[in-house]
Amino acid sequence: MKPRPYQHQERLHALSVFIRRRNGPRAADYADAVAAYRADCRMHYRNLREARKMLAYLQITGVIDASLPRGTNRLTWNGRDWDFVACQYEPVEYRAAACRYISEAIEAYWNMPRDMGGYRDRVVAKATECFGLRIADRWFR
Repeated sequence: MKPRPYQHQERLHALSVFIRRRNGPRAADYADAVAAYRADCRMHYRNLREARKMLAYLQITGVIDASLPRGTNRLTWNGRDWDFVACQYEPVEYRAAACRYISEAIEAYWNMPRDMGGYRDRVVAKATECFGLRIADRWFR
């Protein structure tokens, strides 16, 4: 099957829609654990900000479809949309899965040689340069 032109843009747009879903943590699921609920909400929105920033990088670079992975452990592309399989609590997991996917796609796009020593250090240094220390430390280590 011949790939359609700009198919990668469709995948990236679908991923953008996927991370913008509004199904975050529900207060009713936490009973009396208000601190845990607030912590999960902060993590949920931090993952959104970081996913948007990394996704914008992929969209600006014009990454080609061949360098985009088909998916990660629980987030996969089915040809039209993204499928996510939750492990424990889907509202706090799906954006983190998207961040892992995007970081793997960026790393594949950089295409750094692995034969030299210090591969991971070079990836983290490049990620720090592009996204800052917080994103590099969370998603590229």
